[in-house]
Parts: sequence; C-alpha cells; structure tokens
Amino acid sequence: MSRATLLPSGKATHAAGRPRVARGPRRKDALAAPPTRRKQPVQKRAEFTVAAIIDAARELLLKHGADAVTTRQVAARAGVAVGTLYQYFPDRDAILMHLASQIMDEEVDRTTHQLANLYRHPLRELMGALYERSIEVERRMQALDRDFHRRHARHLNFGLSLKDRISIQPQNTETLIASALRMMSDHRGEVRETDRDLASFMIVRGMRNVMTTLVEERPDLLASPSLAPMLTRLAMAIFDLATERADDGRDEVGFSPAASP
Repeated sequence: MSRATLLPSGKATHAAGRPRVARGPRRKDALAAPPTRRKQPVQKRAEFTVAAIIDAARELLLKHGADAVTTRQVAARAGVAVGTLYQYFPDRDAILMHLASQIMDEEVDRTTHQLANLYRHPLRELMGALYERSIEVERRMQALDRDFHRRHARHLNFGLSLKDRISIQPQNTETLIASALRMMSDHRGEVRETDRDLASFMIVRGMRNVMTTLVEERPDLLASPSLAPMLTRLAMAIFDLATERADDGRDEVGFSPAASP
C-alpha cells in the first residue's frame, strides 16, 4: 500500500497527513562539480598531445568563435583521434575549463603585482583596481562561451586564484577572508566598521556572490561602465570608510548640512 494518500483537492500527502512540499528546480548548473580532465599527462608525448589539443581549441576559439570548439573539430585541428582526446578531456566543457584556468593564471600574475603596488594606497583606489581586474576576467571568461561561463561562474572565482601578497600559495576562502581582515587592520585609519569579521566575510563572499549572480542572471550587465564604480561604492559602505563621510558632506544620520532647516 502506498505511503501517500490523496486530499480531496488531489494533492499528495505523506502517511502522517502532512502535504507534500513542492520543490523548485534544483540549481544543478551552479552546484555541480566543475568539469575536469580525465587524467594528467605523465610522459612527454602525452604532455605534447594535451598541449596540442589546448592550442587547437584556442585557435578555433579565436578564429571561429565558441561554437567551433567541439571535441571533433578540436581533435581534427590538433591532429589526434577523437578517442585520444577523450582520454584526457571527457567533453567540450573540460577543454573550455582548461582554457579558463590558463586565462585565470595570466590575470593572477598581472593582478598580484598591480595590487602589491597599490596595497598602501587608499582603500578606494585599491578596491577599485581589484574590481576592474575582476570584471575584466569575467569578460574574458564570457568570451570563451557565454553559456559555459554562466553555468560554471561559481567555479571560476578570480579572488580564490589570487595569491596572497606575501605568499606564493593560492588562496582558499578562509585565507582570503584572513587577508581581508589583515587589509582592514593595515588600513585601520580609514576603516570605521567595528565588526571586522562580518565586514571581511561580506567583502570576500558577499561581493563575490553579487558578481556570480550577475553573471548567471544578467551577463549583459558585465559591459556596463558603471559596474566597477558601483562595486567599489558597495565595498566602501561595508568598510564604513572615514573619508566617505567627509567627502560627501553628510553628517552621521546622512543629511547634508546645507539641506538642514
């Protein structure tokens, strides 16, 4: 006998009489594991084969666009059998993910040096540069393939790929938050927010989620010139920057003295 019964309305209930809760669609794309290679090349010949596959994919992408990057066309361009390609890459997304990782590495090398030079500059300048670079990375990822970028945006986290300014090891979420805490300490003359644990979490996780949601739902807005300044203003609000209150001419409750009766 079934454990479910029907209400007069026709809705199913559990045996205990509670209505079955309707669930929305699962976000498989956002939560699924990122595509990866099937195996790592060990011998020099295998390394050459993988390099040829990636070079072929990049050439197809640059000359003919994302639609041309198929496993068959990549294999033909690389001069290998499709079966050989599948030994290393299970599908097209795994090839694109490898290209995305290369782009990320290039941007990390460029940005780490830039941010190290800006580290002692005012926070507005430092964070503005960080968001400009982050948006540029997202745009480059989008150029790989819009649908691929949307589906795997949560796995293409530029912040997690950045190196700590005094470490050569890639960061994870915890060390990135610790870096944000240290940054606030180093800029304590500017930061007025007293709950620095919350502020560091919001800067690392909250701001990243804003960017990811934008990529997933409105990728066209990545082209807006207002995006980087807007993200910077949000970050300054989280820090409760001392200079922000002085610059906008407003008092503690947000009213301009000139507008007061």
